[in-house]
Amino acid sequence: MRCIKNLEDIKMWGDFDTNKASNLMVVFQKCDSSQLLPGQKCKTEAEIEKWMESKYIVTLENESKFISHKFEERRIKSESVTRYYPLNY
Repeated sequence: MRCIKNLEDIKMWGDFDTNKASNLMVVFQKCDSSQLLPGQKCKTEAEIEKWMESKYIVTLENESKFISHKFEERRIKSESVTRYYPLNY
């Protein structure tokens, strides 16, 4: 697992009803054998697929929900959820 050190770079915002949002995109670029140094070689498709197994992006998502039938401080329910998004299905 690789963690991003600078947390300012990975904050994400937004939901279905905001006009301000951000996202995170992970991009893999396949090996180009014409750009390798002498002695290097590209991995096979099978080796790449094997490496991708059991790789996830793990997020900690903070959320506040408004509960209309509750009163005072119980109207806002805050929770944190850890989610795992697989890189390869």
